[in-house]
Amino acid sequence: MIKPQQRIITLTTDFGNEDNYAACMKGVILSINPHVTIVDNTHNLDSFDVEKAAFNILNMYSYYPEGTIHVAVVDPGVGSRRRSIIVSADGYYFVGPDNGIFSYLIEDCRKVQIYLATNRGYFLPEVSNTFHGRDIFAPVASQISLGTPPIEFGRKITRYKKLKLTKPSVKKNKLTGKVIYRDKFGNLVTNIESSYAAKILNINIGNFT
Repeated sequence: MIKPQQRIITLTTDFGNEDNYAACMKGVILSINPHVTIVDNTHNLDSFDVEKAAFNILNMYSYYPEGTIHVAVVDPGVGSRRRSIIVSADGYYFVGPDNGIFSYLIEDCRKVQIYLATNRGYFLPEVSNTFHGRDIFAPVASQISLGTPPIEFGRKITRYKKLKLTKPSVKKNKLTGKVIYRDKFGNLVTNIESSYAAKILNINIGNFT
């Protein structure tokens, strides 16, 4: 069993670095488990861009040791009826909103269990309508780092919000795909998988900003 002082919690948000939102989440985490290691994955995702966040999480989570807890807060539906969830997948934990942010990694993993986070006994005493990252996700992640099993937070579920990743189309020897991610260096990632490479003779890029 992983000891509390060996636990890692990562944070992935669109909060930016100018405000105190990420710092508040860290304060809550450390107040519950002062021995945990907090890693800032990124706080500079485009505001409310759930698809970009999902892609970011998919490409980083497995480089951490098993037992790592990944907290993701890109949450345009905060304050609505969208659910809070915990995902246990291939030895990792993911905490955040049920808005599709974990759908790519769920499809990537083989052993997945999903739980609702509804037990208010593990939240902060006062839960705001606009800052679930601080009031729900941070304390839940901290409790997981102390060894609390996901089932203690809420019932197990099988249905979750999925993002629809469009597939490339082939018509009359023309392959049409979509750019799904652009990093700060200008590198573009498309939904065209390597299996299509042999079919591509020329590449034209248009309608991208």
